[in-house]
Amino acid sequence: MICHTINPRLHPDQIAYIVNHAEDKIIFVDANILPLIEDASIKFETVKAIVLMTDKDNMPSTKIPKNIKVICYEDFISNESSNFTWPSFDERTASSLCYTSGTTGNPKGVLYSHRSTVLHAYGMNLKDLVP
Repeated sequence: MICHTINPRLHPDQIAYIVNHAEDKIIFVDANILPLIEDASIKFETVKAIVLMTDKDNMPSTKIPKNIKVICYEDFISNESSNFTWPSFDERTASSLCYTSGTTGNPKGVLYSHRSTVLHAYGMNLKDLVP
């Protein structure tokens, strides 16, 4: 999976464009931005599930279209093992995806690799770095 953050300050049409362009399959959502995701979700083409970051007792009712499964986070992880084996993959494998929000036309995406993320973290932690 690739971590794709979505700017909640964008218009629902732009969020739908970004989600569809990135071909997102699962979206994790805090309850405070659920209304925004509900508005955008009517235009989602690739999303199969929306995971609400809550437990079953605090699940709100939603206006998410019926073709998109809505599940609480605790149920999403309930059948997973507490043991985890880190996968082995090429360091140039995609790790994260970000879209611009201040641009002309539709937002544009930038895909980062695991390698670039680690190298950036190393660079930011150099002794004499002044941000």
